[in-house]
Amino acid sequence: MSALDVTQGDGTAALIAAAARREREALRKLTERLLPVVRARVRRLQSKRADLRGLDTADLVQQVFVVLLDDDAWQLRQWDPARGATLEGYVGMVSEREVGNSSQRAMTRERREATDEPQADAPIEQPSPEAQVIARQAAARLGEFLDGQLPPKGQVVLKCLYADGLDADEAARVLGVTKQVIYNWQHKIRLLAREFSAAH
Repeated sequence: MSALDVTQGDGTAALIAAAARREREALRKLTERLLPVVRARVRRLQSKRADLRGLDTADLVQQVFVVLLDDDAWQLRQWDPARGATLEGYVGMVSEREVGNSSQRAMTRERREATDEPQADAPIEQPSPEAQVIARQAAARLGEFLDGQLPPKGQVVLKCLYADGLDADEAARVLGVTKQVIYNWQHKIRLLAREFSAAH
């Protein structure tokens, strides 16, 4: 029996397909199955590399899941058991790649911020009153767009994160859901915000 036959028999391919369709139960099962793998791989990399130790473990784990589930779970659907890797092994490789990418992004951001820091004697430019009004109007339009696109549960998460200023842990506690649920909504909100920005 081939690796493909085993995988189809244990329902992994069907589970990934259901997660790609955003079926809640499939996403829950897949997250429960892969979370220990991703977390262990992230922690192992952080223990080996000094450049990763300053990055938040939960943020890195979240970033890996965003990549795995983005675009209808495109990254997960690239897994081919015929190549010999288990799903867990494949996700481990993706985790290592994404954590490395996160480190590079963090270093690039730090360099940019260092070069962009104003000199001590340089005047700090304030946005003009007109620019402030335009920014407020754009924020209001974005809020209306998100309210129109998100179902009630998403609107509640939006309010907790961006109006009340709660972090993912606090929002999960207040709403009585897992932190992964908050991360999933946060990802959806960001995608919609990017869609709005591209259109306007």
